[in-house]
Amino acid sequence: MHFEIVALEKQHQPLFETLDLPPDTTYSLSSYLSTTRDELHARIRNADIVIVTTVKLDAETLSHGVTPRLRYVIVSATGTDCVDLHSCQARAIHVCNCPGANLEAVSERAISLYFAARRRTVLLDEITRRQPRKRIAVVGRALGMKVLVAARKPSSDPVQGDAHDALQMSKTEDSLIVLSLPRNPGTLNLLSAPEFERMHSYAVLVNIARGGIVDEAAVVQALKEKRIAGYATDVYQVEPAGGPEDTPLLADNAKDLNFTLSPHLAWFSQRTVKNLGEILKSTTEAAIKGEDLNVVV
Repeated sequence: MHFEIVALEKQHQPLFETLDLPPDTTYSLSSYLSTTRDELHARIRNADIVIVTTVKLDAETLSHGVTPRLRYVIVSATGTDCVDLHSCQARAIHVCNCPGANLEAVSERAISLYFAARRRTVLLDEITRRQPRKRIAVVGRALGMKVLVAARKPSSDPVQGDAHDALQMSKTEDSLIVLSLPRNPGTLNLLSAPEFERMHSYAVLVNIARGGIVDEAAVVQALKEKRIAGYATDVYQVEPAGGPEDTPLLADNAKDLNFTLSPHLAWFSQRTVKNLGEILKSTTEAAIKGEDLNVVV
């Protein structure tokens, strides 16, 4: 038996060189550095197995007319929100992921984002660079202090039930909420204006999950109104986030707020890449052998 395997995003996928398969089984691997929507359908039309990371596989792409031979979609990541799971279930197409591959790297990023937001590292760095000298009053205000005496002259120079449980805990002064959950219809805008109103004003929110789980316009407003102390995120409602047209976090009126931003690279480390390579290989081998491994649907 022969299997056609297509890897759509080689730039994100540490692909295997060989697979350990039964002697009567063969395969061919076609890999592409990246894949646009215009290229997608032609590339996977004859695929039995598709390996994907961020390219959207929607209902049209997963229809029998476009992918008649498709049996497995293997996501080179933990999250599977790039795949229409309902369409896969309807056609009995198995969707697999790479659970735990990025656990260490993402956990470390979550803590680093927390301290950056809590200590306002990015904001203080910017203030220090743009000031001719480091002014105690400026730094104090950046830390949220009320400055009584500054200088001789005035300065000219800011899962839903589980989420609700976390919000209850966020009423303590040193509260930290870290979002690490999948994006799906039930988690979109899970944290919005009503949730921010319930938080302690000293709370810090860290998002290492997926964009869209936090209402970005609402978090901007929450920081303006000092309902929370800081927001740190590695993910955005539109990715890649290139400017204010993609996210209000990059708007001019938000630049002095306590945001700490990184470009969806929390997962990236040598260990993660090694783990992904091992999991992709074993999952692909299992799929060809008809065995279930890391199956989401």
